[in-house]
Amino acid sequence: MHSAVALKSHPGMHMHQGSLFREFQMAAATCLKCEGHAFERGRVLPLGEQQAVSVLQCADCGTVAGILDSQPSIESLQQQVASIDAGIMRIVKAMQDLT
Repeated sequence: MHSAVALKSHPGMHMHQGSLFREFQMAAATCLKCEGHAFERGRVLPLGEQQAVSVLQCADCGTVAGILDSQPSIESLQQQVASIDAGIMRIVKAMQDLT
């Protein structure tokens, strides 16, 4: 059995009311370019594209760290398709009324 004194010499462990607990620390995300630790949501327009993409970027240097969920973009596209469908239906109805 380890004593409380022996446990104090091990980093990340401590005694609490006779029980052994391990302290867990979350890893800090680090920018690969500037080694910053603050990130923010951003929008970038890829070359040759017409719609911007949501990204996670370093708040200090702007380096893109990843792409965020594209669900809002999908919903926007679905709304655009529904609008186009409605327009096509109006044209079809108008053409049928002419005949």
